[in-house]
Amino acid sequence: MPDSPTTLAAGGATANRPIDQPCPACGETSLTIFFEEGNVPTNSCLLLEDPNEASDFPRGELKIAFCDSCGFVTNTAFTPGQAEYSQRYEETQGFSPRFMAFATELAEQWVRDYDLADKTVLEIGCGKGEFLVEMAKAGAGHCIGIDPGVSVGRTTSSDRRSSGSPTSMTSGTHTSMPMSSCVDTHSNTSRTLLTS
Repeated sequence: MPDSPTTLAAGGATANRPIDQPCPACGETSLTIFFEEGNVPTNSCLLLEDPNEASDFPRGELKIAFCDSCGFVTNTAFTPGQAEYSQRYEETQGFSPRFMAFATELAEQWVRDYDLADKTVLEIGCGKGEFLVEMAKAGAGHCIGIDPGVSVGRTTSSDRRSSGSPTSMTSGTHTSMPMSSCVDTHSNTSRTLLTS
């Protein structure tokens, strides 16, 4: 059994409250809420049009729980309809030269250490697709990334061409996204490694 996280007071109410709700990862009813905060914006990375839209943005609750059976951490108050994850979502760190140097090094290390040269790799939650391009450049095989926040124009055509193969990117939502609506660099990908 994993160790429970340490509860620290940091603006929200701390708790050590077991709840009768199944863990979304393992199904066991061994969740313990260790942090609560109300009136929290439902998104942290959306690009909004103006200050009024930002101040009127929907709010929700955090009730962060730890599963004593498998170690999974989850927000038990999460309401899917309150969160927007779309092309307006801006999670990238791809504009940082320091971060991109790290991503390039990580991609090269994974291709080498996990023998991914010329193999198909899948990244679930690929964001805007920058890491997929780095995996392709590092020599991984067919690359596939899935993310509703993909922005086709974010990686340049020259970035995708320099990966050594054609690249196409499209987006879709997690509920309706067929495999054809995924990032597909045709030659390199991944952080969640599924290889063939």
